[in-house]
Amino acid sequence: VASEEVSGDNQITFEIASSKVAIVLSDGMGVGLKAHTESNVTLRLLERMIKAGYDLATSVSLINRLLILRNQDDMFVTIDLVVVDLFSGQLEFAKIGAAPSFIKRGREVEIIYNHTLPVGVLSQVDVESDRRMLQEGEVLVMTTDGVLDAQRSVARKDEWMCWNLRRLQESDDMSLMAEAILADSIDVADGRIEDDMMVVVARLVR
Repeated sequence: VASEEVSGDNQITFEIASSKVAIVLSDGMGVGLKAHTESNVTLRLLERMIKAGYDLATSVSLINRLLILRNQDDMFVTIDLVVVDLFSGQLEFAKIGAAPSFIKRGREVEIIYNHTLPVGVLSQVDVESDRRMLQEGEVLVMTTDGVLDAQRSVARKDEWMCWNLRRLQESDDMSLMAEAILADSIDVADGRIEDDMMVVVARLVR
């Protein structure tokens, strides 16, 4: 859901190898066409570098340098990346300035946090990877910060999202689950969309 005509949030999914898939979200700071362009360029560059064999830290470092060089308007982007090993179910997260992600295990919800600033802020970016396991049937939920920030009445927005996900009706259709999460955020904001919102939901299936 876009705050203006074009969303500054973008997403891409691509295969790295026969057994690995990358899911990436990027949120361009602010809203509108400029934010959209920066996040889209970031995703396309990241995909090309990873497919070419660059490791994640090197890829992010190069993108960071490029953004700083062309950054005339204090334009920053977040990178929210997870690599899914389809054989083992291992998830490798790299979150740079991104909103928390969530793993829904039935009624239990696990939170994966971010501890770094967006790309383009500092001259050096430290990429900290975080590994978790996803079992068959469990659900991964990734969002941009507009989804969590829609809840203005509580300080711990991650806990509010956990409560939402615990009561979320599970479905075989991931798009229905994503739309339900998005609808909840718009409802608590009384329909006011002040920032772009994006939700990606994925389930590991046999």
